[in-house]
Amino acid sequence: MPRLNKLTVKQVEHAHCPEGKPYASMSDGGYLSLCTYPSGRSVYRVRIKCLNGQEALLTLGPTSQISLKEARQLRDKLVEARLHGKEPTHVLKKLRGKGEMTVADLVLEYLCEKRPTWGESTYKNEKQRAKKYLIESPLCSIPIHSFTLEHVYDFARRMDEKGYKTQHKKVISLLKCAFDLGSIKYGVEKLDVSAVKHFLVKHKAQHHAYVEVSNLPALSKQVTLSRCSLQVKLLFDFTFLTLQRAQEATQNTWNNVDFDNATLTIPKKLAKNKQEHIVPLSPHAIRVLILAKALAGDSEYIFPSPQVTKNQPIHKHCLGTLFRKIGLQGQMTGHGIRAMFSTEMHEELDTADSIIIEMILSHTDKDQIRAAYNRRLFIERRRGVLNHWGQIFEKMTRKHSCSDYVEMALIQLELLPATYKTSHHK
Repeated sequence: MPRLNKLTVKQVEHAHCPEGKPYASMSDGGYLSLCTYPSGRSVYRVRIKCLNGQEALLTLGPTSQISLKEARQLRDKLVEARLHGKEPTHVLKKLRGKGEMTVADLVLEYLCEKRPTWGESTYKNEKQRAKKYLIESPLCSIPIHSFTLEHVYDFARRMDEKGYKTQHKKVISLLKCAFDLGSIKYGVEKLDVSAVKHFLVKHKAQHHAYVEVSNLPALSKQVTLSRCSLQVKLLFDFTFLTLQRAQEATQNTWNNVDFDNATLTIPKKLAKNKQEHIVPLSPHAIRVLILAKALAGDSEYIFPSPQVTKNQPIHKHCLGTLFRKIGLQGQMTGHGIRAMFSTEMHEELDTADSIIIEMILSHTDKDQIRAAYNRRLFIERRRGVLNHWGQIFEKMTRKHSCSDYVEMALIQLELLPATYKTSHHK
C-alpha cells in the first residue's frame, strides 16, 4: 500500500517552482498533492473520482490559509464522503463554508429540474407559490446545510396563524421535494416533514359551489341575457354538455375535433392527469361546435378570445368571472358544473354506472393498467350517458338557451345562412 503523509512542514515552507516550468507538484500520498507556481503561490489539491466516474482535481486551498494537517483532514473527509456516495465537489464546498447554496437557490433549482416533467400551468403555479411564500421569505437566505426541521415547523405555524388554509402544506411539500434533490446533488439531509404536519391545523376541503339542478333554467336565463360575449355563451353550454375542466374546454383546438366519429380529444398537455382523454360528443354538443366553428372563423382555437387577437384562446377562468358578474359569487363556479352533473347522474343512474360517470369526468384511476384499458372502452356507454344528460340540459334550458341566442346572432351577422335554423332544427 502506498505510503501516506510523505510531505513535511519544512518541504511545504520551502517549496518552489523551477524556472521555466508552469508549476511543480509534490505528492503527499492518498490523492493529496502540493502544487507550486512561478508566482510563489502554493495550493493543496486532491485528485478524486466524482460520482459520475470522472476524475476531478479539487483545490483545497492555499498554504497561506490552511496547514498541511488541515489539508490531510480535508482529504480524508472527501475520500470518506465519496465512499458513502456523496459528491466530493459539494462536500468540499460545505467543509470550506464557501459558495454555500441557500434555500432559495435550491428551490429555484428544483423548479428548473422539474419543469420538463410538468405542464406549463403547473410550473407557473409552483413557481408563483415558491416566489410568494419561500423566495421572498426570511427562509430564502438560510444556507441549505444549516436548514433544519425546526425552520420548517416555525414557518408552517406562522402560515397557519395567517390563515393560509391548505397553502402551508403545499409549500412544505415543495420544500421537501427541493431537499430531496439537495440530498442527491449536494449531500444535504432529507426533510421528514411528516412530524410537522401532525401539528398543523387541519382544514376541511371546500367543495366547489354550484346551484341545484332545479335552478338550471334560471341560471341559463341569466347567462343568456347577460352581456357576455357569444363565445362565453357557447362555452357555458359546451361545458355543461361535455363536463370538461376549464383549461380543457377553453384551450383546445379544432384539430382535436372529429365530427365524423363525434369525438373530441383532450391532449395530454391540457389534461389535468396528463393522460389523453376521448370525449364522446352528444348531438347537443355537436350543435354547439358547429356554431362555435362559424364564430371562430379561421382561428385554430375552438373558443378564441373575443377581446384580443384570435390567435389566443379565451381565458380559462371566463365562466367563473361571468358568474361573479351576474351576482353568483359563492353560489356557482365553473367547476361547479361538473359537480352538478355528478350529483344528478349518481342519483338518477344505477350504482353500476358510477364508473362511467367518473370516466366522463376524467377522474384518475390509481390502477394504471385498468385506467388505460378503460380509456379505450366504454366510449359508447359514456356517449349514452352524455346523450341522456344533453336531453335533460336541452329540456331545462329550452326557454332561455345560449345556443339558440348565439344561433340567431350568427344569422343576423350573416355568419350563418338565414335558412340554417329551419334546416338544422332539433
